[in-house]
Amino acid sequence: MILTLIAIAVMAIGIVMLLVYNITDHYAMNVIGTIVLAVGITAVLICTIVLIICNDNDLGKKELANEIREWNESLAHYRKMQINKWVNWFYPADTSELEYIPVWKLK
Repeated sequence: MILTLIAIAVMAIGIVMLLVYNITDHYAMNVIGTIVLAVGITAVLICTIVLIICNDNDLGKKELANEIREWNESLAHYRKMQINKWVNWFYPADTSELEYIPVWKLK
């Protein structure tokens, strides 16, 4: 994440240098700005590839499993409260179309 922000900052510097070239017609700013922009774009592509590779190694799987567990618990609670005649008017009846997410899909 931090590397991506640094790469975007490098791209921004390159864009600013190219804008300065357009204002001042200074040839060095054009060359340096183009190089800096190319380095920034390359860095963003490398960061994207690294994120894809890291995602293949199950990064974020624990957070996803926690969110699925929370969803299933919340859905079970709503369905349980809909059956309870004392409090069912507080819970909407539209959860019948919602389904539990099987956790085995994460393995």
